[in-house]
Amino acid sequence: MPRFGKIDLSIIKAAGFRYDSSINPTLIPGRYNNLFSQRNIYLDINSNLIEIPVSVSPLIRFPLFWLSFKNLPLFIYQYFCNSVLRKDQFLHLYFHPWEFARIGQFNIPGYIKRPDGDRYTSKFERLLYYLERKGEFVTVSEFLGNYQF
Repeated sequence: MPRFGKIDLSIIKAAGFRYDSSINPTLIPGRYNNLFSQRNIYLDINSNLIEIPVSVSPLIRFPLFWLSFKNLPLFIYQYFCNSVLRKDQFLHLYFHPWEFARIGQFNIPGYIKRPDGDRYTSKFERLLYYLERKGEFVTVSEFLGNYQF
């Protein structure tokens, strides 16, 4: 769901989907407070839909989303990713296509637009290279095919 808005999961299930990923189990002031949501995969018993929350760090639930990737030094973001992999045995991240564009000329805050373009793409490639050594990249469907509840 855009901006991780609340949605009736029965509608998602009725549309033929097996899973939802509209939970970011952290606190984003002014957006949502999901600190008490489960941070691992679970079956929603009301909708019979699999819920796959976006990864957050264990304990402090630091969000591993596009904005933290943009603003943290890469080695810190990698540290958080590694802590999730050790604890959960999987990592579920999301990025937007527009983040890779050159957006520096737009009138938006610097913490949103920098880095951009080639600098952002290079940082992302370094993250992928790091994560490739930690595990295997698969689609959500492939992952769920092997997941045991």
